[in-house]
Amino acid sequence: MAHIRFKSRFCPAPPPPSPLIASRSTSGVVEDSDDSFTNNIPENPFSDENFLKLPEDIQCLFMPGIDFNLLLSRDKYSIGCLLRSASDFGMFRISNHGILAEDLESTLEDSLRVFESSSVFLHRVDDHRQEFVWRPSMQALGLTRKYRRLSEKMEIVASKLELIAEELGQIFSVNAKKQQYSHKFEASESTLGLCRHTRPLPGVKSSAHIHEIQQPQCKHALILHVPVDEAEFCYQTEQSPSSSFYTGPDSIVVTIGEQIAEWSNREFKFATGEVNFKLLEEKPSFSFEFKCSPSSLRRTIISLHEQIGILIIVAGLCKFLLFGLDLS
Repeated sequence: MAHIRFKSRFCPAPPPPSPLIASRSTSGVVEDSDDSFTNNIPENPFSDENFLKLPEDIQCLFMPGIDFNLLLSRDKYSIGCLLRSASDFGMFRISNHGILAEDLESTLEDSLRVFESSSVFLHRVDDHRQEFVWRPSMQALGLTRKYRRLSEKMEIVASKLELIAEELGQIFSVNAKKQQYSHKFEASESTLGLCRHTRPLPGVKSSAHIHEIQQPQCKHALILHVPVDEAEFCYQTEQSPSSSFYTGPDSIVVTIGEQIAEWSNREFKFATGEVNFKLLEEKPSFSFEFKCSPSSLRRTIISLHEQIGILIIVAGLCKFLLFGLDLS
């Protein structure tokens, strides 16, 4: 597995090398030498052209978080980055997403009592991970007080993540080039999982580093991953082996589900992924995972060519009806 690490979601270009020390000469020679050196420094070492020349596993190192505010304003460059990342890696990262740390921390406080008790609502992922899965239908189950409080907090986080997913779905539906207009998305209930990560048992390694990442994510179109602390994100696509990079709570990692991969005729890759923490203390860490099929993707989008064809047909019918009225 290739491990790709970075300390922040923005990887600034390295500073240019120090200017060469010019030998003593006339001022004109020195100026010419400086100009010649400066002109040879690329303005952007990580431009689109240079970025695409890098191996795929190295490209993740320089993949910045896409500003969600720019996506809301439909900034063409940001949308292009999103689509290219979804096409190349089956995932992308979003910054400035608007999910407040206070909302996450408040949810974690109410989750402690739930994770400390044995509950039918808890699912053990592996030897060091437990997950509480919230879904809208839980409100009708008559939950006890401690579950009701946690459910209400989870609903707040889920509603904000759903708004983000709806915007992303709209971007995909408008900009996908190979989408199947006849494809119907399965109506899957959205879920928000809160995963509690603890230190693995001595001598036991993380399952994500041993086996293929296998998660039942194909029932949804998008999966949004939100780590509460700095974490390693392990992922893989259908065509590539497992790999990983580091991310944090200031970014949301979005992976593409099987539904979008099929709908786009594999224009966008299907990817699976999971958050892992390198825990050195007994204190647990947490991550959120929101699975959904945005309604903006389930709406039928009619292309410009189809709209023109419909107008031609309607105009022809109107002309035919008017011709029939003239004959009568």
